[in-house]
This record gives sequence, structure tokens and C-alpha cells, in this order.
Amino acid sequence: MPIITRTHSPVHAALIGVPTDVGAGCLGAAMGPAALRVAQLVPALAQFNVQVLDTGDLTGPANPRSGREPAHEGLRNLAECVAWNQATHDAVYAQLGQGRVPIMVGGDHTLATGSISAVARHCREAGERLRVIWLDAHSDCDTPDISPAATCTAFRWPASAASARRPWRTWPGTCRRWMPAISARSASAASTTRRSG
Repeated sequence: MPIITRTHSPVHAALIGVPTDVGAGCLGAAMGPAALRVAQLVPALAQFNVQVLDTGDLTGPANPRSGREPAHEGLRNLAECVAWNQATHDAVYAQLGQGRVPIMVGGDHTLATGSISAVARHCREAGERLRVIWLDAHSDCDTPDISPAATCTAFRWPASAASARRPWRTWPGTCRRWMPAISARSASAASTTRRSG
């Protein structure tokens, strides 16, 4: 069945590959950009009138697969996560400045810190408000002292907030006041409670 496309002006987008899994608890996410290209992501988007400039993959430090780092509040791979997120931020911000919609493909979930902060910066400079719809299995609003995995992935909401508000370590458990997130696990638990109650 052919895909019907709309006749409106094309959307100009930029594909940004971020092949890393330094912020994840297991390996594999780094293969995401290559897998999506093999799956023909760019031609698929073209069928929806999205003209994509593939900017290639960003580069950054390898995954050292380290354990908890006492010098970094027990987080794992913090320096590597910071480097990848800075590169992501710079790439996303640059494409927004050129009028393209950035499509970042990763890569582990910690990369949201770099991409969201870039969009927030762009919106702030343009005088526009930013809205984020976060769909995930959990809200990722941990702090190092309550995270069982100690991966930077669990702290992307607090880290994103830090660029706009205050250091994330000063506000455990308060992110929902201004960054609401719907947790699939919470919704599932509520549903189970309703059924059994």
C-alpha cells in the first residue's frame, strides 16, 4: 500500500547520530544510529515530506564500563556522559540555529540532557516557551543516594533542570512540581490497585 503524503511545504530536518551507551546499565544502545540507518529511517521520513540532512555520527569517549565513582557521588562514567552530552547539545543547537528540526538518534537515555538543554537554550533566546512530553517506563528523577544502578541515565531530568533552575542535587523528589512526567510503572501500579481494591 503506498503512503499518502501531504502537499504542504517540506519539513527540513537534520539527523544527528549519537552512538554511545556510556550512560546505560548495559551495552547495545550505541548501535542505535547504525541500526536506524540500515532500517532506512531517512527514506521513510522522506515519504512524509521531511527532507533530512544526515549529519553523520558525533564522536566521544569510549565506554570505560566503570563501577561507581566515589569522586562523582557514586555515579558511573560521569566524565564520559558529560562529554557526550556537551557534543549532543552543541550539535542540536547548531541545527536549530540553521532552521532545521534536529532528529537525534542514540544512544542511551542520558543524551536527553544534551538535547533538551539545547532546545531550551534555543527557545529561551527566541522568547518561546518549551514543553516536553516525556514518555518512559519511569520518570528518571533519581539522585545518586537513591539510585540502585548509579547510571547517569537515571538523572537526566534533574540534569536538564539544572541548566534552567538550580543544581539537581539540591532538590531530590521535587522535579514533578515543574517538569511533570508520567511513569508507565506508576500508571500500571495504579491500575493494579484499582483492580484489586
